[in-house]
Amino acid sequence: MGHDEVEGLVRSVSGNRIQLTQRDRTAAAVDFTPSTMVTELGPAKVTDVTPGSCVDVEAAAQGGPPGAPVTAQSVTISPSERGKCPPDAMAAAAETEAQKEEARIQASVEEDKRKIVAAAEQEIVAATRLARTELRAYVSELAVTLAEKRIQVSASTDQDLVRAFVDQLGKNGK
Repeated sequence: MGHDEVEGLVRSVSGNRIQLTQRDRTAAAVDFTPSTMVTELGPAKVTDVTPGSCVDVEAAAQGGPPGAPVTAQSVTISPSERGKCPPDAMAAAAETEAQKEEARIQASVEEDKRKIVAAAEQEIVAATRLARTELRAYVSELAVTLAEKRIQVSASTDQDLVRAFVDQLGKNGK
């Protein structure tokens, strides 16, 4: 199978064939057919391919020996800069877009990280409050249990306390 894509600086045009120098400085030949689509950021014709212009050729499916001319399915023409073909504009745009997307993702990650830390801090504060409340309840319960163990009231002591209380009430009620 032949090349899928050929691009470079057009060196000559002869009939339905152009000779060009590719980015890697190797020579390539491209044949045009009546069905070859030629584009120059708008409609263009084979006659618009001139020496000094840059072309991006998408080859038609074909078989042939290496180095043989390819038949173009479509051609994109762009101007050269100082006798050289500039980097592929689509690749440059894709690279710029990828960098923007990477920055957007990084910002999103940082925002997510900030939210996770804030949520964790809130959970820690809530857990601390709950632990303190539970600790206070436990300490209170423990204090009451210890007080009950220390205060040993027998039935006779209990009766004496109730009589003294009733007597006290009786004296105050006069």
